[in-house]
Amino acid sequence: DSVDGGDKRRLLQEAIERIEMLAAPNEMNRWATGFYKLVSMVPFFNRIVTTNWDPFCERTLNILVPMVEGRDLSFWNDKKKQVLKIYGCITRPYTMVATREDYNNSITSNPLIWNKLRDLMATKLFVVIGYSMRDENFLSVFEEINTALGSLKGLTYAFDPNVTDEISTQWKAKYVQVIKGHAAGFMHELIEKLRK
Repeated sequence: DSVDGGDKRRLLQEAIERIEMLAAPNEMNRWATGFYKLVSMVPFFNRIVTTNWDPFCERTLNILVPMVEGRDLSFWNDKKKQVLKIYGCITRPYTMVATREDYNNSITSNPLIWNKLRDLMATKLFVVIGYSMRDENFLSVFEEINTALGSLKGLTYAFDPNVTDEISTQWKAKYVQVIKGHAAGFMHELIEKLRK
């Protein structure tokens, strides 16, 4: 809000430039896409929800149309892997949730995307990776689904290498099993077991 009198264009331009640096074929790009390469090897991970603006997830998974705006959902295909981007995408800068005002209005300004998130949370097993689960919008939808489904809601799994017993117990009451560890290690193990 303070940069250039709240000029969002400059903020987005800086984000674009940083993501462009990560997009170049180099070590940083291998780091930025490495986890998605692991995800691409597991056929059961077919619905990915991300708060990231960058296009690395969908590009690594060979998904041409990520679900960013409500009108994109007309191309949702349950027979293919799908990416739901709840805070916009750098390839469509006008969709990016970048300011506090954007964030506060994101659920109401893009309701179909958030309804799709509700649908997925209510019907699919969720694995939360690389995400702190502190996002107020995400938590509000999560709580809404928990309240509506109660004990009928499926268990959610989350990876957190720094989780404490106290936090783990708090999440367990909300049907979340927190696994202490890094998701990349889990993915390597899972891929090896699937190969066997």
